[in-house]
Amino acid sequence: MPARRMTVADYVAAELAAWDVACVFGVPGDAVIPLLEALRQNRRPRFIAARHEGAAALMASAYAKLSGQLAACCSDAGPGAVQMLNGVYDAAMDRVPLLVITGGLPTAKTATHWPQDANLDLVYTDATVFNHTLAAAGQATRILPAALRGAWERSGPARVGLPVDLQREELADAKPTGKPGYLQEEPTPDARDVDAALHLLRTAMKPVILVGRGARAAREAVLALAEALDAPIVATLPGLGAVPAEHRHYCGVLGEAGTQAAADVLGAADVALVVGSTWWQPAFVPRGLKVIQVDTRRAHLGMTFPVEVDLAGPAETVVSALRDGIRPQARDSWHAFWERARATWHAELQEADAAAQGRGAGPGTRVGGRGGAAGRGGRAAEGVHPAALMTVLSGVLDPEAVICVDTGQHTYWFGRYFFPDRQTVLVSGHWRTVGFALPAAIGAALAAPRRPVVALAGDGGLGMTLMEFTTAVRERLPIVVICCNDGRFAEEEELQDRAGVEPFGTRFVNPDFAAFAEAAGGVGIRVERVRDLEPALERALRVDGPVLVDVRVAQVTYPRPEPVAHRDPWAARTETETREAATGTPSDEIGRYGDPRQEGHGRGHPGATGRQPRREPVTRRLWGRGRQPERV
Repeated sequence: MPARRMTVADYVAAELAAWDVACVFGVPGDAVIPLLEALRQNRRPRFIAARHEGAAALMASAYAKLSGQLAACCSDAGPGAVQMLNGVYDAAMDRVPLLVITGGLPTAKTATHWPQDANLDLVYTDATVFNHTLAAAGQATRILPAALRGAWERSGPARVGLPVDLQREELADAKPTGKPGYLQEEPTPDARDVDAALHLLRTAMKPVILVGRGARAAREAVLALAEALDAPIVATLPGLGAVPAEHRHYCGVLGEAGTQAAADVLGAADVALVVGSTWWQPAFVPRGLKVIQVDTRRAHLGMTFPVEVDLAGPAETVVSALRDGIRPQARDSWHAFWERARATWHAELQEADAAAQGRGAGPGTRVGGRGGAAGRGGRAAEGVHPAALMTVLSGVLDPEAVICVDTGQHTYWFGRYFFPDRQTVLVSGHWRTVGFALPAAIGAALAAPRRPVVALAGDGGLGMTLMEFTTAVRERLPIVVICCNDGRFAEEEELQDRAGVEPFGTRFVNPDFAAFAEAAGGVGIRVERVRDLEPALERALRVDGPVLVDVRVAQVTYPRPEPVAHRDPWAARTETETREAATGTPSDEIGRYGDPRQEGHGRGHPGATGRQPRREPVTRRLWGRGRQPERV
């Protein structure tokens, strides 16, 4: 019996379902009417109608980041497709698989200056790993599977353009193929590369482990390896929660949105094991650092930084193999160095925790300089201190929660003062678009419906995508949106002030965000004092529906970590050097917690040297105030 005849639109919907694509995010338009009808009749994938095409693509990108599965977004021709490009770039820069479907004018109207005509093949060239517009209906059964394979194999967006007249044409003997089995195969590192990595780790004087988003599955293996190497662990911002923050080897987040402890230990290291990350900030990287990279996708190896040894494979498998090949070693002076750095960070956390309890002003509270937002001359700021907000959030948030963090100065406060357990953090990593958090939270809530989802946004970013709150209301998604409201683009204002110019164009007038949430059909909560913050967040997390918590935050200066490049420009790599082979030049390890260069190659178990492993000091744990148990 011949296969049922179907239109191109029917085939697209059926192929996506065969590939287990669960959701298509988009905005309706006349150039995708046949496709939307096919999705409605097929009922798989589910179509999620957004209020803006750029937000729809951010939803799809976040869905893919969280689930590890391919997601899809679609738009109308011309303006809709161009507006969707911002979210597509987020997926491209963070290397997540995404199918992008753009509607098109009837083929006879192309290149005739017809309204909404655009050369989308050209527009999407830089943001995609596959990019093609159908010229004939019969191409669909070849082009769409190729696009889906390309998105998965090359970890990026693949675009298919569908002229509206071709969507209605019938296909003879069309049959969905589904995902090929070979795409599920995981790579295996070469045994010689594993041996080379083990040699570097065994002979390292100052090893450090950098964990990213891809290290989450290797949590226990990473901790065991850190114990054996006597090495500190630092995390990227997307890697927050990959290891528990209370672990005695954890020194916080690396980078601008990070801790001074992480900057100092990486700045003094000689070997770095990078697990599941392509995140790299050259100013924090010392010269001569030898890098071992572990990633399950070969395309990520050496993509953003030079690598001495690359190991392709699942993080848990590879790191476990490295742990099995390492005999415990004591590195006494290196241990003392990073432990003092960690203690300094914990003192900062205690200061922020005291501010959250109303017993202190919080780190960086006084603002000076010509652009001092809390008043020129350095007077104390009013409102909830951002560091206090992050420590309270640490205490009330479920360990299984997903946190979607927007781009802005609140991102820095979060990375430095949020004390994670097992939470998953989603950010616009390499693209760093403002307005990410709310659309990302919608995508995350659909990808993981049983996990609490929080969007952490500045008022500037939230203003860009605020109407997507109504999308969450329509879909009945229990997300909590926390708005850090200080009436300004804080990061841009501070950068202008540091440049010695008068802050300009950074202030705006906000609506009543809590009232907007109520008017949209959700729940709005306003917080102006630190003592009201914890009960407000507790209440928000209990609501079965969208909640917007408008927090009036203090206008304070973020205490930026000092990278190795600021202490000695010759000690850090330049942007060019990060893309070249490692030079082997000795680094100038300059630190504030002692000189780690006196380290010898310790042998045997730490107990053999007479130094017993110390438990971390019992400090005021941030878990104790909320729903999480007390931890030591």
